[in-house]
Amino acid sequence: MPGWRTLRYPDILIAVEAKSGTTFTPGWCKGLRAVSGMKGLRRRIIVYPRGPVLKTPDGIQVLPFLQFAELLSTGALLSWKQNMLGF
Repeated sequence: MPGWRTLRYPDILIAVEAKSGTTFTPGWCKGLRAVSGMKGLRRRIIVYPRGPVLKTPDGIQVLPFLQFAELLSTGALLSWKQNMLGF
């Protein structure tokens, strides 16, 4: 079973992968890169316990858990502007 999961909305697909480490490494992106061509995929997000908000050169967003939880709980995950966190 893959380590990533998807959040589905009527016309939006968001792939999310949770990691337990606190220091981002490019190897974490392997699974999300594998699904980059999935139809309807709008965002790829890695969630980790704590650390800086990052974005990889190929657009994978790396968010600390509290930031992700806030976006999810307020519904902002769907309406979130790419530039909100400096992307």
